Amino acid sequence: MPQQKLVFKQRNGAKVTKRHDTATTPHQRAIAHESMRKRPIITMNAAFKRIKPAALSRQILALTGELEVLAQAKKAPRSKPPVNTAWNDQGWRRKSNEATS
Repeated sequence: MPQQKLVFKQRNGAKVTKRHDTATTPHQRAIAHESMRKRPIITMNAAFKRIKPAALSRQILALTGELEVLAQAKKAPRSKPPVNTAWNDQGWRRKSNEATS
């Protein structure tokens, strides 16, 4: 997926100025790098042609959705532990509506 990288960041008091480069894929960044040789570029291009970005994106979205469902199921409300009513009903214990001294 194409991404923008932060190129420049400057703070002027409370204001922060940021500049980003154009959105490119990691494949395009690797090919554009000055230290890359021809042979790895040819290999990367062949591998990149086999990748179907739209299908990959759909697969990632489906897997993310499954993770979200699992996380929501794990957060399901748990039943409260039983309350010891005998201890709460003891005569010496103050009730919530009584004034404190």
